[in-house]
Amino acid sequence: MSLWEPIALPGALLLVAVGLVVLAGGGELLVRGAINTSRLLRISPVVIGLTVVAFATSLPELAVSVLAAMRGKPDLAVGNVVGSNMFNVAVIVGTSALLFPPLQFRSPKISRDVAVMIMASVALIAFGWNGLIGRAEGVLFLGCLALFLVLRVRGARDGTEVDVESVAQAALGPHGKKPRGIVVSIVLIFLGAGLLTIGAEILVRGAVVMAREAGVSERVIAVTLVSAGTGLPELATAIMAGIRRHTAVAIGNVIGSNIFNVLGILGTVALVGPIQASDQLIHQDALWMLGISATVLVPAVKPGQGVSRLEGIVLLVAYAAYLVWLFR
Repeated sequence: MSLWEPIALPGALLLVAVGLVVLAGGGELLVRGAINTSRLLRISPVVIGLTVVAFATSLPELAVSVLAAMRGKPDLAVGNVVGSNMFNVAVIVGTSALLFPPLQFRSPKISRDVAVMIMASVALIAFGWNGLIGRAEGVLFLGCLALFLVLRVRGARDGTEVDVESVAQAALGPHGKKPRGIVVSIVLIFLGAGLLTIGAEILVRGAVVMAREAGVSERVIAVTLVSAGTGLPELATAIMAGIRRHTAVAIGNVIGSNIFNVLGILGTVALVGPIQASDQLIHQDALWMLGISATVLVPAVKPGQGVSRLEGIVLLVAYAAYLVWLFR
């Protein structure tokens, strides 16, 4: 059977569900292997938290976007990033603020990260406005991401990042105190990477078939179903972090993930091949993403405060308004 041979809508829904489960499992195995390897190499927990964990939380989005671009589905590739960033800010931050108010920005660096997240969104819109994100832009995105990570790690080692140690330990905690052997860790990494590849293949196939059978564009499927599905593990993580009173983990993970989504994922996809996204995706959906992201800037810069329950409701309402506009 050909990869894109038509199947019924229920079959497409099943493929999407299976793909999300496989992606989640692959991401978890790869994270465990990467963290174990980092510990065996005696890398600082701070560095692990800011690099390995931050990178790993966006692995499902990376796998889906790269595969979609390779399959000639640019709207799926870019729409997944745009939709994921909206879902992360509006639903994850909004829900966390609603359940555990106020959602604190305890570290000054997180406030600066919000500004970086917004600048990355502006760069995506600016470079993609003409409908094409080329390899030069991809190199620039990846270079900016590398510079951002270097500065964050250097700030953590200098002790200027007051909360990063607790954030890193909270992220590393579920994986146990004693690292496993190097062979086991390497097996986990390769197994996780394999599952991510398979899960992305299944999810992209299901999403394309679903769009065709449901009579909607791949862009709509990407910015809603695919992006929300790949963001569900982060939502669960944020809620658990809130229950344990580690709200800085929730918001730090979201901001870092959004920065990596634009700079890391789109940078990588653009290197694979120039991205030709639809005008609607850049001129409309990406502007919604920027507007929702900018909503977090105000509470981020308020000294000693954070995202209140009311502001969390505003974020959730904004996302609901976007969905109404999208399906109007």
